[in-house]
Amino acid sequence: MDERILLAVDDSKASVKALDYLAAHVADQPCDVRILHVLPPAPTAGEAPAVVTAGGVEAARPFLERAVARLSAGGVDDDRIEHGFLSLHPDVSAVQGLIDAAREHACGTIVVGRNTLPWHRELFHHHVSDDLVKHAKGFTVWVVE
Repeated sequence: MDERILLAVDDSKASVKALDYLAAHVADQPCDVRILHVLPPAPTAGEAPAVVTAGGVEAARPFLERAVARLSAGGVDDDRIEHGFLSLHPDVSAVQGLIDAAREHACGTIVVGRNTLPWHRELFHHHVSDDLVKHAKGFTVWVVE
């Protein structure tokens, strides 16, 4: 497996699970990993600010740094790990943003975490991972739950 993998993270437990899963499965493989911390879009005029805005990059940086360290501790060579932020535009969905980022960074695989919910909450909950699986044509998608 000599390829590039995009790992999408946020500050969730699901992201940590995806990170650990990825480390366990690619530590001895010659692949590059691009970790992108996904930030919500900045508010438009008249909207309440999002939890993480432009200044929120600094608030999100510690999680991203811990993610890089965790992947490295899991056995992935430091020189094979890249990281950054994916700031979503208000007109672009998280799914399209991830697909575009995967294309931009020449990644063949996209890895995302997914929170497990009780069955009665699953009925009315929307998962980005579901849409990613539907729309990421030409990519391998790993959904870690």
